[in-house]
Amino acid sequence: RPKFVITLIIAVSCLKFTTGQSSSSSKICEGKLTCRECIQTSTCGWCTEPNFQKPRCHVPDGNYCPGKLTVDPRNEFHETVAKNLSKAKSAEEIVQIYPQKAQLKLRLGEVYKMDVKYSQAEDYPVDLYYLMDLSESMRDDKETLSQLGVELSREMSKITSNFRLGFGSFVEKKL
Repeated sequence: RPKFVITLIIAVSCLKFTTGQSSSSSKICEGKLTCRECIQTSTCGWCTEPNFQKPRCHVPDGNYCPGKLTVDPRNEFHETVAKNLSKAKSAEEIVQIYPQKAQLKLRLGEVYKMDVKYSQAEDYPVDLYYLMDLSESMRDDKETLSQLGVELSREMSKITSNFRLGFGSFVEKKL
């Protein structure tokens, strides 16, 4: 007998909780007066029935609006360019991220999680170009850069054998 009473209390509480949620959602929807305003709320749909007498904005449940006349847009995700990842060595064949291009339509305030895959290509070409002011005031920076250049070159050789380092200079003078 006590188990039955506890089960009954839990069932009534759950029913009251879910009914409360539904009515608060429907009140949010009923306050929307245009289709645009209605479908910007993620829990609402708009009834397009021409002679509809109730509030058009409602929580879509299949029974409120006749037929399939409820506008209730869902999130849409389409991969428009989706080449497989590659570990190619020539620049033309390298695909490092998947998908390469996607189209996503969301309702206002909606969150959408999508998976993105990444693969580092082998011997991917890297060009690094330094442009530096060689005036006397920059002497210490020039020395630091020349020391770092050797270390950077060594570290980059661990990642790719296709690494080029360039250097350019200028002297800033008033004319």
